[in-house]
Amino acid sequence: MYLEDKRGRRPVLVQSGEACRFVVDFIARKPLPSVCISFLIRTSWGVDIIGTDTRFIASPGLPERMRSGERCRAVFELPLSFAPGTYFFTMSVVGTDETKYDHWFDCLSFTVAPTPLQLYTTSLLSVPISSRASLMKRRAKGAEASAAASPPRILSKSSQV
Repeated sequence: MYLEDKRGRRPVLVQSGEACRFVVDFIARKPLPSVCISFLIRTSWGVDIIGTDTRFIASPGLPERMRSGERCRAVFELPLSFAPGTYFFTMSVVGTDETKYDHWFDCLSFTVAPTPLQLYTTSLLSVPISSRASLMKRRAKGAEASAAASPPRILSKSSQV
């Protein structure tokens, strides 16, 4: 089980937004009548960030069943648009009927490097953000009555920035 970048290198730190591959090799120790691979990524606090399995996403080459002794490599590729921090990868080999064949909790940890984007320390994702604002012109006195149907949002004193 390892993590690699698009160039096939095993990074010490992952850049937020970088596409990476989680590569898992496994051997069927007994005949498996159906095969499904699942994964879950969690924060260091144990909060689930993302998880799915091959029932819901295409996985070309995944065998429908495996004989004892057969080997398989599963690769999940996704952009890691996570906030800086340490994360844990869990994966399972299960049957399509959810019979558990093998399960590896937190079998890989990886660290997302700090980014120039300043985030709150409780943020979980680091995604492109854009923002804009403009001062609004005051309305003429006669226009105030017609604007009453959709007045601008006024912050209370306790919520003003």
